[in-house]
Amino acid sequence: MRKSFVEPEIIEQELASTVAECGDIDYITFSGSGEPTLSLDLGRLIHFAKSLDAAPVCVLTNGTMLSEPEVRKELASADLAVPNLDAADEETFHKVNRTHKDIAFDSYIAGLKDFSTEFAGNLHLEIMLVEGINDDTTHLQKLSDLVEQIAPDGVWVGTVTRPSAEKFARPVSQEKLEEAKRIIGEKARIIEKYDRGPIPVHHEDIINKVEQLLRRRPEKAESIAESLGANPHEIIKARRRFLVALGQ
Repeated sequence: MRKSFVEPEIIEQELASTVAECGDIDYITFSGSGEPTLSLDLGRLIHFAKSLDAAPVCVLTNGTMLSEPEVRKELASADLAVPNLDAADEETFHKVNRTHKDIAFDSYIAGLKDFSTEFAGNLHLEIMLVEGINDDTTHLQKLSDLVEQIAPDGVWVGTVTRPSAEKFARPVSQEKLEEAKRIIGEKARIIEKYDRGPIPVHHEDIINKVEQLLRRRPEKAESIAESLGANPHEIIKARRRFLVALGQ
């Protein structure tokens, strides 16, 4: 299942170049389009990112590969790991995460527990709530019980924000997020809207950055503008130019 998707030397060159250009960085984060733990080069890339001595290294993962000891070993050198915990039972797990039929919920939870006991870095769980699927009070209490068993350093609670692959994936209300935070307990906090603030970005730079982002994952123009600290109208124009280039 795991393999090399891109030559690691290419990623290392791009990462080193980007870090040199960016200046102050909060985290070097591995996520992207797909699951980073499926890459056989992840351990090497984490070590390379840390060798840049520019920022702590974070890995965002769906957590399904943490049942594999080799994957847990590769993640051991990261500073922050953020696996998902979006469901408290098998049926909801497959519905929310659209997992492969061979991925068993019990094995997934066991992997999270094993990783929690072995990982020396900072472990946060991320829970994404979807309206009408994993957001009722009973399910939230079950999630809280699992959080207690896994014993992470913290829990981030959020909801659907990006364009989803399924029409049924609708965001929950702020009130529901507050309820989830209360039920999960003191370790939980709600993922807040990120406001980077305006930064000087040249038009061609915006076009390049928008293209790079959209090639990795779908994203709303408003969210791209927030992440780049750019004017939303500039983002819309850049996105339109990108789609025209694709013939869409």
